[in-house]
Amino acid sequence: MMLRCENVNARYGPAHVLFDVSFEVPEGSLVALVGRNGVGKSTTLKTIMGLVPARSGTIHFEGRPIHRLEPFRIARIGIGYVPEERRVFSDLSIDENLEVAERPGPWSRQRIYREFPALAELRARRAGLLSGGQQQMLAIARSLATNPRLLLMDEPTEGLAPVIVGALRSLVQALRREGQTCLLAAQDLHFALATADQVLVMNKGQVTYRTSGEAARADMSPLAERLAV
Repeated sequence: MMLRCENVNARYGPAHVLFDVSFEVPEGSLVALVGRNGVGKSTTLKTIMGLVPARSGTIHFEGRPIHRLEPFRIARIGIGYVPEERRVFSDLSIDENLEVAERPGPWSRQRIYREFPALAELRARRAGLLSGGQQQMLAIARSLATNPRLLLMDEPTEGLAPVIVGALRSLVQALRREGQTCLLAAQDLHFALATADQVLVMNKGQVTYRTSGEAARADMSPLAERLAV
């Protein structure tokens, strides 16, 4: 199992925000964590990355406990993270953003520029001057440059134009075909279901429903009912 979360609880100060969250992400799969804004999806990803401490419960990556590790150590062992806020280095160029993240593996800068031609054309431009969609592409490309075994993506389509959402959907589908393991947090159900192997619904800091991506694509009504709660 690539990732296993068991009875994870997390807090922001006195506010209890995750309640006994448990799920697994098998190697080579895409698991979609869906739900409305504020239900705990982003906090779940931040807790996996060590940005929010797990107050109890365990998180294992490839059998190794990581819930007490610092975020930079979690990144080093093979987990890539694309935050909702993108957080590109605004004063650095696209090429410099990729250079600081690059590690040995199949996702070299040369390949990234082949897969992201829009970034290739603008490689000398400062990231702070890019559009929202371009920054999102750069955030994903920068994470891929670390050659992660597990890729976490938080609300990758938030606030983007439909044409950019379509490009991101194609990218995620391509990653899935290549066997990249992904955990995706999203409000956009149609985007999440495009390639999901498993769908988890979150509500009030808990995983309240689980189904396969195939079942959800065949009949979205049970999923929609639980999202409306």
